[in-house]
Amino acid sequence: MLTNAFGLAQGLVPLAARALPAALQACNTQWVRWHGNHGHGHHHTKEFKEALEEAPEKFKGEARKRLRDFAKLPWEVSMTPEEAAKVMGSFLGLPNLEPNTVLALDVDQVHAILDATTNKGDKTLEKALFSYADGITTKFFGEEVYYRGIVEYSNVCQNDCGYCGIRKHMHDVKRYTMPVSEVVEVAKWAFENKLGNLMLQAGELRTEARNKYIEEMVRAVREATVRMHMEQKGMDASGPLPAKDQELGLCVSLSAGELPRETYQRWFDAGARRYLLRIESSNPELYAALHPSDMSWQHRVDCLRALREVGYMIGTGIMVGLPGQTLRDLAGDILFFREIGANMIGMGPYITEAGTPVADMWERLYGKEDKKEHMKRMFDLTTRMNSLARITLGNANISATTALQAIDPMGREIALRRGSNVLMPILTPTKYREHYQLYEGKPCITDTADECRKCLNARITMIGKKVKDSVWGDPPNFRNPAVGVTVPHSTTTSAIPSATRNYSSWALPAARHYATAAAPSPSPRAAKPLAAGPAKGSDVPRTNIGVFGCMNAGKR
Repeated sequence: MLTNAFGLAQGLVPLAARALPAALQACNTQWVRWHGNHGHGHHHTKEFKEALEEAPEKFKGEARKRLRDFAKLPWEVSMTPEEAAKVMGSFLGLPNLEPNTVLALDVDQVHAILDATTNKGDKTLEKALFSYADGITTKFFGEEVYYRGIVEYSNVCQNDCGYCGIRKHMHDVKRYTMPVSEVVEVAKWAFENKLGNLMLQAGELRTEARNKYIEEMVRAVREATVRMHMEQKGMDASGPLPAKDQELGLCVSLSAGELPRETYQRWFDAGARRYLLRIESSNPELYAALHPSDMSWQHRVDCLRALREVGYMIGTGIMVGLPGQTLRDLAGDILFFREIGANMIGMGPYITEAGTPVADMWERLYGKEDKKEHMKRMFDLTTRMNSLARITLGNANISATTALQAIDPMGREIALRRGSNVLMPILTPTKYREHYQLYEGKPCITDTADECRKCLNARITMIGKKVKDSVWGDPPNFRNPAVGVTVPHSTTTSAIPSATRNYSSWALPAARHYATAAAPSPSPRAAKPLAAGPAKGSDVPRTNIGVFGCMNAGKR
């Protein structure tokens, strides 16, 4: 079913060409008015007009309808930097807080902000939080947004995480592993379309065959795209590759699970430079409730430290709204990101996947609630967490995750004005994508890759941002982490309690794990793979980037 990105109508019919001039005029008028109030400058009018003219017809139709009252759109930053600093400073007991100052908040201070905005309904503080985070984002990244293209190269997984749609006990999932040659073709397309970073993501499989496959894949992607880049620069691409990266070709990021340090080193030597390993929760007891007993929270933390020692830029993240999760847990997550030295952060709302143990937990706790309203609250809480991560870490890369788009059609645009600076277009070929459903309602676009990119460019421009093309987009805090200003408890207001929990040691307490299903799991090797070949209906990958267009309401 077709659904426009603002959720206003189904089966959107393209507007007649004669409507476009009026739409552009309306867009331009509101653009000048809105940006005139927020200091982004008059030059965006021309940029947005050009982006809109290239966008597919359904985007133009929505622009015409929705931009009549641009100032009321939900991504608006409603306070000036000075106003936001005044409100934040008043709450924290820092009356002279300068705008856009990174703050080394402790767990109690983060918890107090979450409690005031989530439980006590302090809308003034919430607006200040979002505006303050947006100011810090602009301080370090300007108005630029980085792309990180994702290729889900395999859904074969030997783990049994209680929330995941491709866990090994999901017997109805059709397993696949893309041939290396097919991954390389996607990488070439990404480079040609000015993406600088490719995330190669899959289920976890701790076998030598998988390790060798990943090593070969990383080398092949790097060699193919580096040679393309050398030719583009007029360099001799027939000889050996340069000894140093020099930001040639695509930066390769991996997300392949918990492996020995030696394996991480192999992949680093092959050319990978970033690694994503989500902690899911900094609370070891909550982590244990989500995973089987053969998975250890401490081991995952040790893997993150090993990745750092090898030389990777490390990424991690959590789910917001897990059964049993508290605001105190979320406050601890922010501190965990800072203390582990996270360079990339991805936080998304927990969305159930039918047939998983954690979805059953969720139903027992929240099954009688209005699910749509509950998810809206989790959306808002997730963006508060993004803002707090930005305020506390300063210059890390923070993603506007796909799961936000599953709840609110404008979810990622909103997140980009609340502390995020990275978008993750999914480049997995269409024929595989439906088999990599980690949660229900994952957004899916049926437009071509070219149409999607034009739509996304228009949407990013519409919120006053611009795409930073053809760059790796390294997180600045990898080489030069921002140092936050400490907020002493002696000066904080009575709204913030004294410290009661120490998050600096990350000790692992005993905890109970959920019981895995009794049915035997099929061997990942026995799973029937999908046939190799070009994506169905297209000879190039299609991007799943949550722009104006079609959204899949669930699995097919």
